Amino acid sequence: MEKADVIIVGSGISALQLATQLQGTMKVLMITKGRFRDSNTNRAQGGIAAALHPNDHIHLHTEDTLQASVQFADRDIVQDVVSEGKQLMEQLLQQGFPFDTNTKGQLHFGMEGAHQRSRILHSNGDQTGKAFVSYLLQQLRSNVTIRENEMVFEVIQNELGECIGVKSKNKQQRTNVYIAPYVVLATGGCSAIYNPTSNYEGAVGDGLYVAWRAGARLVNCEFIQFHPTILNVKNFTSFLISEAVRGEGGVLTLKDCIPLMETLHPMKDLAPRHIVAEAIFNAGEVYLDINNIQNFKTRFPSITAACEERGISIELGKIPVQPGAHFLMGGVETDSFGRTNIKGLLAIGELAYTGLHGSNRLASNSLLEGLVMGKRAAEVIQQGTECSKQLTPSQGWDRIQPFVPLCLPTPKQIKDNMMKYVGVKRSEYSLTKMLQWLESFSIDFSTTNLGHYSFKDIETIYMLFSAGVVTKSALLRKESRGAHIRSDYPDESTDWLYRKIIFEGNQVKVGLRKDEFVVS
Repeated sequence: MEKADVIIVGSGISALQLATQLQGTMKVLMITKGRFRDSNTNRAQGGIAAALHPNDHIHLHTEDTLQASVQFADRDIVQDVVSEGKQLMEQLLQQGFPFDTNTKGQLHFGMEGAHQRSRILHSNGDQTGKAFVSYLLQQLRSNVTIRENEMVFEVIQNELGECIGVKSKNKQQRTNVYIAPYVVLATGGCSAIYNPTSNYEGAVGDGLYVAWRAGARLVNCEFIQFHPTILNVKNFTSFLISEAVRGEGGVLTLKDCIPLMETLHPMKDLAPRHIVAEAIFNAGEVYLDINNIQNFKTRFPSITAACEERGISIELGKIPVQPGAHFLMGGVETDSFGRTNIKGLLAIGELAYTGLHGSNRLASNSLLEGLVMGKRAAEVIQQGTECSKQLTPSQGWDRIQPFVPLCLPTPKQIKDNMMKYVGVKRSEYSLTKMLQWLESFSIDFSTTNLGHYSFKDIETIYMLFSAGVVTKSALLRKESRGAHIRSDYPDESTDWLYRKIIFEGNQVKVGLRKDEFVVS
């Protein structure tokens, strides 16, 4: 049993930002189930949004975020993140972070979907996320210990139900126990339960299960954002073509070169993501015409390399694209500082639901969220008022439960079925079909002892759990709003504007911001 002051689960931008903010005497332990650079942050081609241009303002950034969310985001948290995010970006500039500049040495501000101003900053073209990971890793000090290739599968709680540590398993099947007054989950989303997806393969909702099993609440997990432009090449379904390509002049076209978005939305190719994704889904065979973009190979080096590796000629100027699962707007319910309803347990980044993204995330707000919420969680920890003081596990916490053999599907079966039945467009028929298939595996998620199973099987169980949460939530929300599109309920409903779908224990609830009632 190893002890620390803070345990951080994950290695993306929110986890790294938190770790860098906890420099000094605190003993910080970071645990990640893959290699340390295996994260969606490291894959992030798009940039980071901030109202730094003289012609921009945080009020405009706030309004764009709310508009993209279909007015479902929480205005207070949006204003907080946009305002604090701008300050953090100014600090990064002062510290010399390598943001891209134009030929005059001025910051290059890019345009992306649903923004009314060019406010997207990039680093090394389409490798902004990788630049942030490298930069933050360099800031880590000796008080931070990193454990790679360990999967956290359970929160340890004391007799009061407070979080005081975690159990993990490494790829050699050894179980480890770590104790700390604070545990921060920063495991990312669950879009890798779909195929195609932009996410790295490990993003299957680990934190959703671990937090829920401890008693935390999951909220609005039906809102999965489908990025419109995933590279559409057979057997290669996990590479993103950044929205910045359209911001630089790329045009979505049909096979016969007719522009797709010309008459579908006033913002055309830079319409909100859910609108563009649905248009591509309906059209079928769609290409991204890049002929109008000068110096494409220099501006987008990783996209160029990926296309060429897959036999797509950049010189021909047409990249085949399709929608793919990209970002979870719902997640573990927290306050605006990452605190869950379990004392000592925090959740930050894509895993957390603060209300920032509503029903559709504004492009390039995710890296900004990671920086802000990592810093805010550090403030909570440094204050020391929310931690668990009683670091003795509850009675029977290490009791060995009987092994129950499970019949599990393959990850590919889960991914393919999620895209088929719970994808860009859903219906009661498709969602019910998916739910029936999931329930055929008869897993009791609330009692199953994951410690008995292999690394691979635990991840499959996480996939099944996440798939169930997304499917049940989508079935309950009887409207179309943002990224949640129901063919049988095609319109937004004022009755559903402030309602949220809540998973707590074995109950699924539908409620307003405060008043809740049990549905099933």
